[in-house]
Amino acid sequence: MGRLTSEERHRILLLKEQAVQPIRAPSLVATAAINRDGERCRWLQRVPSVAFGLALATAGLLLYAFVGFHLPGSMADAFLPRS
Repeated sequence: MGRLTSEERHRILLLKEQAVQPIRAPSLVATAAINRDGERCRWLQRVPSVAFGLALATAGLLLYAFVGFHLPGSMADAFLPRS
């Protein structure tokens, strides 16, 4: 009574494969829609940070050109006040 026939083993194998198949391979339509929405969402989330970074870098370059920073000749010139 404990042994299965070959037909029962085959039927159990087919049922296990059918149960695992949706987990292993979702339909291409579903994955395409998920990937496209996720990619667009990630791109939209990056736009403000990229724009802020570019604006900050541009402002830094403009400030550097306007003020005209100069490197001191020595460490003493850098830390001692000029009279």
